[in-house]
Amino acid sequence: MTEEHEPRAGAEPAEEPARDTEEPTAAPPGDKSAREDGDADDEDTQAVRARQSAYTTINGNIRAEHAVFGVFNGHAERPHRVTGTIKASEVERQLRHYQVPERFGDAEAVLRGCHVVALSGLEGIGKRTTAIKLLVGLGCSRLTSVSPALSLSQVLNTVTFERGQGYLICDHVGDGSEAGVHVHDLELLSARVEKAGAHLVVTGTPPFLVERALPDFAVRITAPDHRALLLRCLEGADLAPGVEARALDSVARLRRPREVVRLAAGLLEDPERALDALQHTARDQVDRWLDGEPTTEDVFSVATLALIGPQPQPTHELLHQLLLGHTRPAPAEGAAVPGPPPGEWTVKRRNRSHELMTAEADEADGSGSGRQIRFRSPELREITLAALHEEFGYSLWEPVRRFLRGLAALDLRIEIEGGIAYGLARLALADFTDVRLGLLEHWAGGRAGERSTAAMVLWFMGDDDHLAPLALRTAFEWGSGRGLPHAITSAMALGGPLGLRYPVESMRRLCFLALRAKRIAAVARTSLQFLFATAVKEGSENADEVLLLVSEEHRRAITKDRGTGAAEAPGVPEVDGSDEQYEHGWSHRVVRAARGMVVSVLSTTQPGSDDPATAQILRFSAEQVVSVGEGAEQPDGVTLLGGLWADVLCSAPHRAEAIEALCRTLRALEGDRSAHTAVARLGAVINQRMPPAHRALRLAELVRAMESDRFGRRPPKVLVSTLLAAIGGEVVPTTSSPSS
Repeated sequence: MTEEHEPRAGAEPAEEPARDTEEPTAAPPGDKSAREDGDADDEDTQAVRARQSAYTTINGNIRAEHAVFGVFNGHAERPHRVTGTIKASEVERQLRHYQVPERFGDAEAVLRGCHVVALSGLEGIGKRTTAIKLLVGLGCSRLTSVSPALSLSQVLNTVTFERGQGYLICDHVGDGSEAGVHVHDLELLSARVEKAGAHLVVTGTPPFLVERALPDFAVRITAPDHRALLLRCLEGADLAPGVEARALDSVARLRRPREVVRLAAGLLEDPERALDALQHTARDQVDRWLDGEPTTEDVFSVATLALIGPQPQPTHELLHQLLLGHTRPAPAEGAAVPGPPPGEWTVKRRNRSHELMTAEADEADGSGSGRQIRFRSPELREITLAALHEEFGYSLWEPVRRFLRGLAALDLRIEIEGGIAYGLARLALADFTDVRLGLLEHWAGGRAGERSTAAMVLWFMGDDDHLAPLALRTAFEWGSGRGLPHAITSAMALGGPLGLRYPVESMRRLCFLALRAKRIAAVARTSLQFLFATAVKEGSENADEVLLLVSEEHRRAITKDRGTGAAEAPGVPEVDGSDEQYEHGWSHRVVRAARGMVVSVLSTTQPGSDDPATAQILRFSAEQVVSVGEGAEQPDGVTLLGGLWADVLCSAPHRAEAIEALCRTLRALEGDRSAHTAVARLGAVINQRMPPAHRALRLAELVRAMESDRFGRRPPKVLVSTLLAAIGGEVVPTTSSPSS
């Protein structure tokens, strides 16, 4: 509890002044955000919420129609978490069909001798699975995945290595250091990890990890033999005569081990369909189209579809013409727009037999929107983007950049904006640097619509194992000394699927952004609410982890001694560094912002309902009763909630919102037989954490609030009585009691 709370003898406890103490700052020259209206922060927070919903819809539609080889059921999956403890079920799934690649023995020898090995190789060849196999083979009792956004020096300084455990940094993106620096960092890491009795595997792609530059640590891994892998996956399968032989004859055309595994699953489900899809791949279709020397107009039409995705035919044609407009020289000022010579004007017929595209009515869409332009198979989109990037240069991509910049500045339908974001995320597989420098950097510093598009691109990149670390690094960089618009975009990006993939790193970063300038903080708080609500939905362990992070950052912000932060979770250290400063260092504004962050978290509702997330945490507590004493090493959710509520109830600017959140939580627990015990525990924690001189005053305010209709329908009387008695220091029997 900070000194603002400590009362003077015989006086009411001191409280924070209600006035806004945020210091005004001048916008830097050229800051477009400074010219936006005064509701810009509301516009940004509304944009985050709208696009979180739109992402779910867009990604669900994409996954639902996207079936590799045409035999697998697509479904909208949440990006899986890639940091923290790797569960035993995940290890078993990864190694179920593992085929040892060449030089596995070399990698194992380096890991045994140095306790650190760096696996280098192309994207998608199974480096992560090989890393897991190496660590399991050395008998590591637990595997922990460390954030790929950390530099090697940050790993050295922040990760606590434990004896007998294995650590994995998958798809490390590097920090731009020279090879000599990497060698030095790896030597220091090797000594630290060996001393701890642990093992560490780092995976990545050139140019960061190159065996020539890191001869003592790097081993280049290649993809396993696809025929051997397919035979291993089909071992014991009862297939029709000839099916296995036909598959083995064609399996070499597949690029990645995961595609071989999917082919094996398809052969077990529908052999003929899987073999037919294998013989007529999307790559063959694209190659035939390119070999046919397509016209400029046709190339730009295909590029429009690949970048923006399926659209009603009139919309696609309009966008196509807008893109073509950027290929023509602009007429001089006042000059007439050039047109075709007299007598040469023709109306072109629509091409219904295109090699790659088709126009079909969407029977599932009851809006009567007519035909939709789409690719003949979903996997064509990514393959076409890669082929266009490989075959065409400036004459295609410079008009595309101008076209997309113009579109992003407009008030687009979210479906089009999301389509652009997904298309650019797929293009980033071919060249992320070009996508970032050509478009994302401009949008991240632009207006609200441009910022939201940039954030959505990082969301969709988070779906890909190779691109996700690059997206995380980009989001962090935008939030570090790049100005107000970039920081807002960073907060948006971390509040969606990318944040779900890297929850600990994103939560820490968002807590930091929530304590910065008002507009940044507003978006960061919205993103925090999204991640907290999702964590609560996934269970008590994830919810408690989020609350612990919020509590740590809250305590760090309201304590003048910046070195009193709590210990970090093992293997998931603070990515941005605890020494990073707020705009004006420690100040009253930072304290106020920290409590505003806490109130936002306490006011979070669960996805798709008005039920408070805090109510669900209290329900979790009924399943595992944990002591609220000071000696508990790992506080549970109720203990953490009680500490946060105790602080904001004593803060004048935040008290009303804190009481409202408490009322809504009690109302949501009405009729829950386990609520009595949970509410009693919550009140007991608030009693312990609240300064004694505050209790009587705050109790009186709570009584008045609970007995009035100020915050809507009154909470159940029995729960109110239980809470107030516990806050007042009475011992409340911890037995379930029906609420009335």
